Amino acid sequence: MKYYENFYKNGFELFDFNSYGVDQILRDISTGIIKDGFFLQQKYSSTVDLRPNVLDYSEKFLEVLRVNRIKSFIRSRTLKDPTLHHIQVRVTDSTTSYMDWHRDSYYDNGKSVGMIPPGYKIIYYPKFKEKHEPRLHVAAGSHRIMIDQQSEDLKLASRLPKVLIETSNDQALFFDTSLLHAVIPDEPNVPSIRLIYSFISKEQLLDYSAEELHLRTSKAYEDIQ
Repeated sequence: MKYYENFYKNGFELFDFNSYGVDQILRDISTGIIKDGFFLQQKYSSTVDLRPNVLDYSEKFLEVLRVNRIKSFIRSRTLKDPTLHHIQVRVTDSTTSYMDWHRDSYYDNGKSVGMIPPGYKIIYYPKFKEKHEPRLHVAAGSHRIMIDQQSEDLKLASRLPKVLIETSNDQALFFDTSLLHAVIPDEPNVPSIRLIYSFISKEQLLDYSAEELHLRTSKAYEDIQ
């Protein structure tokens, strides 16, 4: 089975990822060692994101994409050339899931929610302990099945094969944003951190997300050789 056939079937792929030193940067941020001019600010309940942005925090957050030949990787899985829209560093500290089963892009009673057509995400969950820790569940193939009523749509998660995504220093997750997925709660008083890259088409960027930071992020990504 070709790469793009496998990705279309499952809607996600765990792939080899050279962390290129971003694991140490994330370790520092998770322990409160943050550069001057940057800070953590609440995004959702029990979560904080790096502000004012990730792009200017360290060149390594873009360099790691070049090192891992992400443009070529995404093209080989999707047969498309989306652009980088956003980079997030998020710390969570919650014994309940801050984002249980959901899709980032879907329809509910005929109304679209999120970016349509769906985009793609790469999430890197660094491993700081000897053992791997659970971070996310994904419902394989759920991006190919969608019910136009969210309350019924979410029930599909119980009927589809679920895959556990764990911390790793040499793998990252790539997935279609219409895939059903659920954040796994943290252990008590043990915060977790993740690095998130969001990709959309160049047309969507110009039509729906023409913020200066997003345009600058896209340009920096497009300039990667």
